[in-house]
Amino acid sequence: GYQRRVRDPTRSSFHLQDMDRLWRFVIHNSASEDDESSDTEGLSEFDEAADKPKILDSLHNNDISRQITNRTGKFIGKRSAPLISSLVDRELGGHSPRKKMHISHRFVPSEKTGKIIDKYGSKAFCGQFNGDGTLYMSSSEDRLIRFYETSDWTLYKSIHTRGVGWNVIDTDYSPDGRWAIYSAWSDYIFLCSVHGDNDTHEGLEVRNDSTGRSCMFSVAFSSDSREILGGCSDNHLYIIDLDSRKTTLQLEAHENDINSVDWADDSGNVLLSASDDTLCKVWDRRILDHSRPKPVGVFAGHSEGLTCVSSKKDGRYFITNSKDQSIKLWDLRNPSKEVPRRLIV
Repeated sequence: GYQRRVRDPTRSSFHLQDMDRLWRFVIHNSASEDDESSDTEGLSEFDEAADKPKILDSLHNNDISRQITNRTGKFIGKRSAPLISSLVDRELGGHSPRKKMHISHRFVPSEKTGKIIDKYGSKAFCGQFNGDGTLYMSSSEDRLIRFYETSDWTLYKSIHTRGVGWNVIDTDYSPDGRWAIYSAWSDYIFLCSVHGDNDTHEGLEVRNDSTGRSCMFSVAFSSDSREILGGCSDNHLYIIDLDSRKTTLQLEAHENDINSVDWADDSGNVLLSASDDTLCKVWDRRILDHSRPKPVGVFAGHSEGLTCVSSKKDGRYFITNSKDQSIKLWDLRNPSKEVPRRLIV
């Protein structure tokens, strides 16, 4: 039968008397040399040189120390497992809590090694480098978009946003370096000039038939900087032509918010959309029937909504990130053969 295991306190490597001596050791070493009122009674017989190694050894080898070591992911005296081995273990059955903490401790920076470029009075939300890495754009809840020169991280330019509710939702640079765009809870995408004395700050109306308040959650310039692709909270994809300043595509693409969009390659014909309906879809403008739109590929595999899609721009590979805490690499040539029906509660 089941017999409850009772731990023998005499077998513990760290006893109450050790704890008492440890506290006395800490008090003794933290007492101010010039503070005559410090309570050091009973410490005259304390032999620091003799007791310090013993106390520290007990401190490092007790149950509390081992639990802290496990939960912080530190493997004292052991080599870290190779990255490939860790990835294989994850796919075969996952990691133990100790292993997860170890991976986090190994790869996630835990010290402030960088320098502070600027301090805002509110939370920063978006950040992005331009194509050649010479400028960095950030936005925050103070309704300002700031551009920094990366050579010395000085402030190059600030833009006061328009039509923004609580924050800027997404931003993007044009590949030719002339423009920046941002979106918010509005029926407009805002176009701003990055350089030059004559600043442009223009609202581009997106929707042809307003059905209520919406937000463009994701915006992306085409490779020729002539079109803007947007994914909206109304489940639609939009394309705006910058020459005509008009919406040239309005497509109901998903059953839930579209959180991220991207161009699959530089041709401007193949589009990617990622949604809260857990699916990523691929659309080809060359064969698209606007009356009955149908994707050329659907990629299913995430268990929760998608937050980001990013293409390698080679017309072949892209990755998706999801609220299920996973990132997946996909091949455009191998869409899902079966797409599970979305559960409706």
